[in-house]
Amino acid sequence: MPALPARGKQTERNLMRPRPTRWVAFVVAIVASQPSAAAEPAAAGNGRKTTITVTVDELGMLSSSDPALARVKELRIDATCTRTLETAVPLPATLGDLATLEALHLGPEGRQDCDLVVTLPANLAKLKKLKTLRADDAFEPTYAVPSFIGELSALENLGLMRSHLAAVPDFVGKLKRLRLLTLWRNEIRVVPEFLAELPELEEIDLSYNEVHRLPPVLAKARALRRIRLGNNHLTLAEQEQLRREFPNVAFDFANEYDDGVANDEASGR
Repeated sequence: MPALPARGKQTERNLMRPRPTRWVAFVVAIVASQPSAAAEPAAAGNGRKTTITVTVDELGMLSSSDPALARVKELRIDATCTRTLETAVPLPATLGDLATLEALHLGPEGRQDCDLVVTLPANLAKLKKLKTLRADDAFEPTYAVPSFIGELSALENLGLMRSHLAAVPDFVGKLKRLRLLTLWRNEIRVVPEFLAELPELEEIDLSYNEVHRLPPVLAKARALRRIRLGNNHLTLAEQEQLRREFPNVAFDFANEYDDGVANDEASGR
């Protein structure tokens, strides 16, 4: 995961050079389905899938009669680089009609040079085949990530990065097929016990939060193999304590900011 500067879209736009405006309004690509183990749970079969990419300025095309929409399996809604979004853009309710959709990505993860601020339609809960939902810096600070995400019963990969979360949403406890939970760069301090009740959960990424302890019951999570806690200002003693409490879990304490907590302790200062 890339190291990122402090939040604030206006600051980020001033510091980063915008990428050139895309001239192609609607891109439909047939690509081989090769999910990454780190970013997306493995998909059954080796078939091909349809991927559609649109910018937030091109959402009207999702209401069109384009035959590609009838078989789309992956949809990427990209940021706009041509204007500043003063208010959030509601995603169209027709998203819920994409019956074959398996992956929805909101914004390219980690990039900060363009704007993406949206709200999710309630019809999204109809996507019973959706396995991947990842949103990076896609919501306003006052936006409450909707609880109907918990109705996405097939969801295996949930990412809510830079989403202004002060806690892990309760609806995550309903996602019994969840394998990868990514919540980096939020404001989370407490990890809930209900994560231990997710039978398929393999990896939790809580990097760039303020997590110093984990609930002991999480050691009983039968599938859990990796927890990422980099940039949580953990001391070396806290890191070692977590390793003792969770011997079957591989921890990643990578500190990209080199912010001094563990390093000061190691040097004896």
